[in-house]
Amino acid sequence: MSQVDSASFNSAYEKRNEIDFTNFNNQLKKVPLAERGFVINDIYPKSNREYIEETIYLKNDSYLARRAVVEQIIEFAKRKFRSVQE
Repeated sequence: MSQVDSASFNSAYEKRNEIDFTNFNNQLKKVPLAERGFVINDIYPKSNREYIEETIYLKNDSYLARRAVVEQIIEFAKRKFRSVQE
């Protein structure tokens, strides 16, 4: 195979395997952060009260950290609700 053939192949291959980053980001947003290994308690341990206050009063500038706190609260509420139902 010549150099030209390889260049043509690589160009066609790259175009075929391009990723739409907007679509990828939208799909990734549907996956909870904890499932991606981002467990806020493991990274920055605090009390639940501190997390909630930081999130409510927007003391934390990180969108991902606020999202992780909200997801953590939702999971906690779901577990509590299930335990009350049983």
